[in-house]
Amino acid sequence: MHWLQEGQGRLPVCLWSFTTDAPLADLKLARETGEVVASDHSGGIYLIDIEGRVRALTRLGQVAREVAFADNGATIAAVSGPSSLSLMNRKLAFQWTRQLPDSILATALAPYGEHVAVSLTDGMNAIYTLGNKKQATFQTPRPLKHLAFLGTEAALIGAAEYGLISKIRLDGQILWSESLWSTVGGLAVTGNGESILLAGYMHGLQMFGNDGSAAGTLMLDGTASHVGQSFHQHRIYSATLEQHLACLSKAGDLVYLLGLPEPLHRLQVTAMGDAVIVGFPSGRIMKLAML
Repeated sequence: MHWLQEGQGRLPVCLWSFTTDAPLADLKLARETGEVVASDHSGGIYLIDIEGRVRALTRLGQVAREVAFADNGATIAAVSGPSSLSLMNRKLAFQWTRQLPDSILATALAPYGEHVAVSLTDGMNAIYTLGNKKQATFQTPRPLKHLAFLGTEAALIGAAEYGLISKIRLDGQILWSESLWSTVGGLAVTGNGESILLAGYMHGLQMFGNDGSAAGTLMLDGTASHVGQSFHQHRIYSATLEQHLACLSKAGDLVYLLGLPEPLHRLQVTAMGDAVIVGFPSGRIMKLAML
């Protein structure tokens, strides 16, 4: 891993590395426990502890193309096929599965796993309870490609692939919507929603406040395709299509810049922002931390 020594700034170290049995499909981090859930294209779902050890593994009949993980590590959601949503406990035992009326674009779990939100390709969205009861539905002008629950408020942020970002209450009421003028590669929010970041490709990292107001842009040396940030606004991480990973301070100053060995597939940031989980298409998952 010579590339870890060839960057700029205060370079991180690799705390652990793990490779899935097949190419990586998705990964998510539980911010309270530091655990990771990952899925691969063989149908495997892995629960990885804070030290990088596999604590649970299950095999599905098809790929879990998207997963979500509650911050407390108690609940996992998985999307398989075009429209199948499943909820699992931390032992990867299924609690329930339901088929939705259209293809699922994105899913997210509330911090304690008490609600799961899904967006569909027809622009319809739904919020379900832990007990598989439909709590709310709402329609957006454009399908939401990215979803994230807030940690200190009963609300979530949703962003379309192009043209729209919204804040939604758990009863389905849309609190605000703002227009976007770029394609969105990723969404990251702080726990209180005071900092909302969008990876806007050539438009850099677009910044919004909790009321939907534009808060400026952070420009990177490259095409911003992924973004993550800490629970409080301490650290920002972004990857580019040019295979670079940047760590920034909340003011946008560069902490470090790394060249990556392959294109980045997924990025998750720890609650404190002192480490980032990176996942590559090959199946390699690494935890990079600043000591």
